[in-house]
Amino acid sequence: MQISYKTEPLSLKGPLWLFSLKDSIDRNLLEFAGNFPDPLPINLILQAYQDESPTLYLEEGKIRLHLFRTKAYTFSAIKNLAAEAIFNCRKLDTNPIILIDLALFSAQALEAISEGLWWGGQNLGLHKTSDEVPARAWNISLAGNESRESMEVAISKGSYKGALLEKIGGLVNEPGNVCTPQYMADFALREAENRPINIRIHSAEDIQREGLWGLWNVGKGSSYPPVMIEMDYHPEKCIATVGLVGKGVTFDTGGVSLKDGKNMHYMKSDMGGAAAVLGTILAAADLHLPIRLIGIIPSAENHIDRLAYRPGDVISSYSGKTIEIINTDAEGRLLLADGLSYILKNYTLDHLIDLATLTGSAVQTFGYLGGALFSNNASLSDGLMKASIESGEKIWPLPLWEEYEKEIESTIADIRHFHNSPLAGAAVAAKFLESFIGGFASWAHLDIAAVALKETVFSKEKVGTGFGVDLLISWLENFQGN
Repeated sequence: MQISYKTEPLSLKGPLWLFSLKDSIDRNLLEFAGNFPDPLPINLILQAYQDESPTLYLEEGKIRLHLFRTKAYTFSAIKNLAAEAIFNCRKLDTNPIILIDLALFSAQALEAISEGLWWGGQNLGLHKTSDEVPARAWNISLAGNESRESMEVAISKGSYKGALLEKIGGLVNEPGNVCTPQYMADFALREAENRPINIRIHSAEDIQREGLWGLWNVGKGSSYPPVMIEMDYHPEKCIATVGLVGKGVTFDTGGVSLKDGKNMHYMKSDMGGAAAVLGTILAAADLHLPIRLIGIIPSAENHIDRLAYRPGDVISSYSGKTIEIINTDAEGRLLLADGLSYILKNYTLDHLIDLATLTGSAVQTFGYLGGALFSNNASLSDGLMKASIESGEKIWPLPLWEEYEKEIESTIADIRHFHNSPLAGAAVAAKFLESFIGGFASWAHLDIAAVALKETVFSKEKVGTGFGVDLLISWLENFQGN
């Protein structure tokens, strides 16, 4: 991606994407090669969008204009519009010019545009035998004299985040026969190698020796052994230590409590929480954030064979608590229980956040628009909500009422992991997790089942979003101790 500053009107011979807040396009920005209205009314272009083609053809000058008005749009809306723009440009023979009037946009909006350009330009056909690598040779032209340095920083940051989200989203997109627990471990090792991140991979043997029995029982029914990824980004100067735990189920059949086959292929995304933790730690290291991040990713495949755990089993856990298994398709909370217990026993934290594609209940509550937030700390919850607004990654708080504890009481074990009811599923799951934090006073649980995958204009199926990375980076960048 090239960035240039416009000092003369642009003479166009190819497609142009114009990001504008104005009601018309005047000639101090563009030089048309034909007798067109001056200024060119934007409503004329908007009318073209109501036709079959989202473009306006100015045949005399052979210019193809694409317009996105961004007034009153959020960060995520601008990002998505930019993604749609660049995706449509990939269909053309020539690379587009992207013109942005600096007088009209904040640095945050420019960051959203450049992030979206990467998002829409990603290559989803990595397993196709034909070569479908998209061109990345587009130019961004900046018109105006406003704070060029800060604007260029914003564009560079957006491009970085877009490239990172493409990588993290790509991990979510990988099929289960590719993205196994060991594949995720190798990915983390490779990405940490040239960054100030210490990393340890707990093998299947380590998991048994250390007593991570929740993780072990979920993963023992698969031919791909479970692992646990432990990452530590420790800057020289740090103002706080934050723990992140991500659910890393690389494929979820439901186990013995087998899922319906409809849409089961999307269960390759059941490691969306793990992907978010990976992406956040990588970004924090690259952006030199002054906060120590500990990442714990329990990873397993929930499958079926003669060794698979069963409904009715009673298992132990890293915390020492015994757990009655009610439904093997509620496996993610077992991984998180061990991950939360492990991180709190082995590290001293200021805050603890877990992310997981955990329940269908969260999807039923919010649809596919946002994730559920549960927290025992009002300040932490408020900080995450502010980050949600800034990043455009929507979350909303739900309660951790004491009455939910009755739903996970067991007659034969310390606790049961599933209440076997269609009601309050996300809240009861969060209450189960809360029982493994040992009274830790600043914890948040993000149920991102609805948003780890997303429908887009550039894919026939849902694609991985990397949801949680923008949210957490925004929270970390504005960290006030909460």
